[in-house]
Amino acid sequence: MKKLKTPISLLLAVIMLAAGFAVPVSAAGMTADDWNSYYYDETGDALKGLIMQPGSDESSRSFSWYADKDAAACEVKLADNEDMRGAKTFTGALDGTYQGDKRARVTVTGLEAETKYFYTCISDGYESDVYSFTTEGDGFSAMFVTDIHISGETDSLEDVKKDALTFGNIVSQAKEVSKANGREITTVLSAGDQASSGFRSEYIGLTASEAIKSVDFATSIGNHDRKGVDYKFFKSVPNEYNGLVNSYQGGDYWFTKGDVLFMVMDSNNGSGVDHHSFMQKAIAKNPDAKWRVCMMHHDLWGQTLPHREQENEFLRLLWTPLFDEFNVDLVLLGHSHCYSVSNIMYNKESVTDLRDGYEITNAKGTVYMVSGSLTRPRSGDYTYGGNIGIGIDDSEKIVYNIIDFNGNDITVTTYDAADASVYASFRLVKNEENKPVKIAFWRVLFSRFADLCGTIFAVFNNISVTKKLKDKGYDISYLKTLFNTRDGASSPMC
Repeated sequence: MKKLKTPISLLLAVIMLAAGFAVPVSAAGMTADDWNSYYYDETGDALKGLIMQPGSDESSRSFSWYADKDAAACEVKLADNEDMRGAKTFTGALDGTYQGDKRARVTVTGLEAETKYFYTCISDGYESDVYSFTTEGDGFSAMFVTDIHISGETDSLEDVKKDALTFGNIVSQAKEVSKANGREITTVLSAGDQASSGFRSEYIGLTASEAIKSVDFATSIGNHDRKGVDYKFFKSVPNEYNGLVNSYQGGDYWFTKGDVLFMVMDSNNGSGVDHHSFMQKAIAKNPDAKWRVCMMHHDLWGQTLPHREQENEFLRLLWTPLFDEFNVDLVLLGHSHCYSVSNIMYNKESVTDLRDGYEITNAKGTVYMVSGSLTRPRSGDYTYGGNIGIGIDDSEKIVYNIIDFNGNDITVTTYDAADASVYASFRLVKNEENKPVKIAFWRVLFSRFADLCGTIFAVFNNISVTKKLKDKGYDISYLKTLFNTRDGASSPMC
């Protein structure tokens, strides 16, 4: 499925060079020596795990960072100027981490559309540098990546330093690409496996670069994030669903931007009962959202790894009826490390072909998109399943995606990270003639049965996962791992 680079790619490359792309203005553009100095500066922000994540809607954001164990208060100051004149102060809460120190969490509200804000984060003995971000308007752009795999064989900052710089560089490139196209990325969507071993040091590396500080960072739980406990304490997400059976590290959550409802799911968790209930509640809260976008970790339709097809068949039985029932437009995935975009899918079949450059109006089904790993591309030859519309011509090519949301349409463009050239694109359009597809009654019944079976499986799977974590030396409770009690992040479990 080789794709020819379009003339737009060449034009973009010229624009990027003219814009000074070769020297990104962020920590990610530093020399190796400068990066070392920045990364290990104990008085700076690189080691604080400082991250901005989405709020419940575009008028809010959630900030979190690591604070000293003796910290008693935390706050974020927010202003419309870099000198922080007239700044508003938002206070938050401090929760215990597994290591015994604290995680500060502050939500800022009342943000106005298309406005640039400046912020600084403060807890006892710490005050961050001043950073900025811009809120969305009627249209907005997001970067979609997956399997970042900030990698550490041990809980060592040195192990993850290189991948942290690589990730920061790619985000910087995407931001410059978006600006060259007249847009500004406001969000990074990451479909799981932010870390390789689930260590705290990896999440510190994930957020180290200054390039990350100007975007809100929406993450889903990957199977590698589940190998440790620190993702649970690291994240701070809105509208998290505390279901009957969740992963220890957390549950599904939703947020909105403009007329898009984002539902971020934990595909490690087979509890279909909980996922169905979550989606039902999220949509009921946002009935007028024009677009529904889901994000989770596991690949469903790429079928590039035959040894995982037994697992994938179960996942398809569990998930595809949910996406059909709730008329989800786009599902963002990872796990296989193999880039692919499905045709328009409904009832486990291709109902409309999708190819590079295609525009589909009023699609009667869902597009499933997998992005390749940013640091661990899948090597070797592989073939795609019959439902894939867009593939890749080089298994080791590193790509990322920019999604432009424009009210009546969604445009997804994939870029080659080697030279910022356009690799592939497609567009989904909705007009006044669009009507939701109603799932057949018998499929609803089968889906509820599959949900129940998945929930039973999830209980036993959580027991297995808990044992693996305990074997690694994590002192955690079987009960809290099984049912993820809401107060799990309130105090260290060690």
